Amino acid sequence: MPIRGLLIVMALLVVILSGVSTSQRAVNTKTDPPATTTARSDVPKPSPPTSATLPADGKVSAKPGQTVKLTVRSDTPDVAAIPKLGLSTPVGPGVAGEITLVAPSSGRFKVELQIARRSVGELVVDN
Repeated sequence: MPIRGLLIVMALLVVILSGVSTSQRAVNTKTDPPATTTARSDVPKPSPPTSATLPADGKVSAKPGQTVKLTVRSDTPDVAAIPKLGLSTPVGPGVAGEITLVAPSSGRFKVELQIARRSVGELVVDN
């Protein structure tokens, strides 16, 4: 009989503790209304991306932080590069090289064919 009494007490404790746990979850699940955001007029909007094909376009202008996509073409196998920025891509007959970057601080950056050792254009970044 003492075991039966012990089992009844344990069953009651389980029921009581599960009831406390459920009421705690109800208190903790109170939700706040969704946060609203408003557009700030003092934050500048990003400039639209700019793109150019070299050597045809020659000079490409961009603002700092603007996305720039350059497509470089060559009649012979070569490597198009912007040495000051450490960027390069293979080019050749039927293979247009693409360099996409975010324009750095102000400056002038030559785009050249490394094997031919000739300039095919220039990226000019200016405020």
